[in-house]
Amino acid sequence: MAVKSPDGVSVNDGDVVLDFSFRTGEPESSFNHTFPVIVDSDYALSAELKDELENDEQFTVMRLSEADAQRMKSGQKAIREYRSQHEEGGAGSINVRLISACQSGGSAWKDSELDVYLKTDQSDEFLLFLDDIELSELDVKNGC
Repeated sequence: MAVKSPDGVSVNDGDVVLDFSFRTGEPESSFNHTFPVIVDSDYALSAELKDELENDEQFTVMRLSEADAQRMKSGQKAIREYRSQHEEGGAGSINVRLISACQSGGSAWKDSELDVYLKTDQSDEFLLFLDDIELSELDVKNGC
């Protein structure tokens, strides 16, 4: 995941959340996971992401923790197994939520927008997933 934000606004661990759920008629085969996404400060920005930036913007690259990534893989495996044994297949969903951001300095960011890009595989490119999220609609933490 990558979040594009104006300079002076940062996205930190837990500011983005990935919801992953699967519902069936059987409670033991259903789940609802919420994964707070963490900053991946070691990720080198690709040329494709750099091309998306204006002079006053930045990217924060994020990922699941190792434990959450393993839990998500286990959930995907459970869905495949359930669907192979049940014709109706159940219903699943994945949702990405940007819930907060950090504003440094004393500037007012009333009209600032953030974009969220997703990459589902290391060999894929980032794709725009959420566009023009108004900073004013988020829980903004000042001075962090």
